[in-house]
Amino acid sequence: MSYKYTEDGVNYEHYSKATLTKQNETEEKPGNVSTITATNVINSSNQIATVKAEIYCETENDYGHYALAQAQYKNNGFSLELPASVPTKYLEFILGDSEEDMTGVTISDKTVKCADTQYFTAYDKDDEEIGSLLYMSTDFIDQDENSNGTVAMWIYVDKDVTINGEYKHVDEYYNEEDITKFNNITFKKGWNIYYTSLKYAYNQTTDKHVYTTTISMQKTSGVTLKWYFESDDYNYAASLKSAKSMSEKKSFFSKLKRDRK
Repeated sequence: MSYKYTEDGVNYEHYSKATLTKQNETEEKPGNVSTITATNVINSSNQIATVKAEIYCETENDYGHYALAQAQYKNNGFSLELPASVPTKYLEFILGDSEEDMTGVTISDKTVKCADTQYFTAYDKDDEEIGSLLYMSTDFIDQDENSNGTVAMWIYVDKDVTINGEYKHVDEYYNEEDITKFNNITFKKGWNIYYTSLKYAYNQTTDKHVYTTTISMQKTSGVTLKWYFESDDYNYAASLKSAKSMSEKKSFFSKLKRDRK
């Protein structure tokens, strides 16, 4: 048995506790996460005609973003359905190609492949990309790379997998330390929704800028997420939006792999 409800402009479907496993019987779990419905988009634009769900993929001979689904943008929002499965050629190993990629992180199955997205691409009537739509807690348009906030992400996996642990990476050139925490992640085969929270701090002792990213299946208590539109014109002009920005044109897991190369 299930019921539907709307929270912060997004439609969800929840299943009754009787349909959950014993381990999670006290938790509410989103059901049909492959249906994305956005309403009341902040900073919306009348130039948006179409919204596409795209994933980033790299192969030996090519790389780029590939559209999985699209929908018409109307009444300051959109609704689209993600495909039941993603072609194998668009999938990547979830944490990279080698065991050294994520020292300190435990993954139940390193052969799992995924495709994920944190934003939906906006196109105008001429099918030209004009920006991105994100479901997040903070409007990063008005802030620099040291912003704190939470963003929702959608991920497809070809098998069940659990991820736990903490990964640290120090970039001496930029005087930065990146800390990534996986908080009891459990992805089921198919589409899942998870939440990435970013916190910035300056460590006076080490004289380093510290960026802590926490990945969770549950939204942090008290955090309100809303849909935002970020124009590509603004992003191009805002040089402060570095690789630390959550609105960067790459999904988070892909970004982890790129940063470690």
